[in-house]
Amino acid sequence: MNPLTLPEIREALAPLLARDDLARCARVCKDWHASFLDFLWTSIDIDTEHSHSKGPSHCLLQRHRSLVRHLAYQGKISVEHEKMHFPALKTLYLHDPHYDRGTRRSSMDIIPRHAFTLTRLKLHGTKRNGCWAFPAGLSGLTCLSLMDIYVIPRSMEQIRSAFTQLETLELVRSGLSAYSKSLKGDWKMKDLTLASVRGMNLDEELELIRQCSLLKRLSWGSSQAFVRLPIGKFVQLVSANTWPELEELHLRNVEVSDEHLSLILNGMQHVLRLAISTCKEPSLQASAAFRPHYAWLKELNISITPRHNAALVVDVLKSCPRLEILKSPIILVDSIMDDVPWACEGSLKVLEVFFWIPSAKRDEQQKVLLQRLSKLSKLERLDLSSVFKCQQSLDIRLKKGLGQLSTLTRLRELAFRRTVQEMTIEDAEWMIEHWKNLKVVDGVPSLRDAARSIRVVEKFRQSGIEATCAS
Repeated sequence: MNPLTLPEIREALAPLLARDDLARCARVCKDWHASFLDFLWTSIDIDTEHSHSKGPSHCLLQRHRSLVRHLAYQGKISVEHEKMHFPALKTLYLHDPHYDRGTRRSSMDIIPRHAFTLTRLKLHGTKRNGCWAFPAGLSGLTCLSLMDIYVIPRSMEQIRSAFTQLETLELVRSGLSAYSKSLKGDWKMKDLTLASVRGMNLDEELELIRQCSLLKRLSWGSSQAFVRLPIGKFVQLVSANTWPELEELHLRNVEVSDEHLSLILNGMQHVLRLAISTCKEPSLQASAAFRPHYAWLKELNISITPRHNAALVVDVLKSCPRLEILKSPIILVDSIMDDVPWACEGSLKVLEVFFWIPSAKRDEQQKVLLQRLSKLSKLERLDLSSVFKCQQSLDIRLKKGLGQLSTLTRLRELAFRRTVQEMTIEDAEWMIEHWKNLKVVDGVPSLRDAARSIRVVEKFRQSGIEATCAS
């Protein structure tokens, strides 16, 4: 008996399929149509901004609107779409919403029609969007994301009513007019992102963060490089156990000393994900503060300068069995030449590190590095890019051992910007054949031969892989 004859099996497989595959399955027969139709219409993206607009026709959308739970618009929303009601809509994402001065119609006019069903609302605009009136009646909203949107609430009571139920809030280059400074209360927020909030200074942002005692994830910083966050006050709050459930911390564009890093790590009970910019090599004290978190650490994004041999990052590779994401500017291959295996070989999915290979030991260290990388069987993104143009990089060619990486069958993205490569058509063909899931190649394949580089890029593109010749 074919297991696909069972509707339970088909419906279990449906969430794993891309939209095009769902459409093909829904056309097989009546039984398959019944199994896959709901999944086909659960999430809809509509793009009216570009000449090749995407999305279902108005007729089809009208017919299946009761199945739509997640809806995303980019650009203007037609009058027909604006008047359409999606009774089961939970998530609405408006990217680059428009306002028409002539008709006084806004893309955000679609929100009030679905105020009672929406639980997640994302408004991501541009500098030309201007101000928008915060919609009323969002009684069930638990997630709000505002990017480059300046919102004008009609009243403090309205904004307080919406915010007291939020579990996720993202404010990026956005603000809530004069009400931003009045956001006080015992919030339910577990996930908070603040970056360049309009109408609030950094101390006021910290006060808002302080009130969110249930936080599990915090992302705080600025869109400008290395702003002066009140890091001392923040460290004091961490040390005072202000956020006992805090597991993920992202401090963006901020210089954090190793002393502060130690205090932050000592003040958090469990660190699952950590992204912090540091200004120098962590001291022994900071490294020791990391070790209690090794057992459950899943993500580390840490900039360590100016010294190249980042012992902490190497120690994390060898000691963190659950590590999924590692991002660091540079590692000397000298520091990974020993026989100690990486504890994250069975878990790492994203690796963004420039491995510096000295010319004197190039062949030996290239071989060891490839052996290390070949054991990362779950790797989906490998970024070997350098901050500056550098020749001491991994040579991504078959004649230099690329064949060892045939084990990276899940790889989707490969990046090697600002590194000196001399890839050939044969190297590209090998990647296409062995990395079936490869979708993106980012970097100049042949830095010294522009014509060959263009041919290699075209080879990738012919296979449906997004590739670039830009450095």
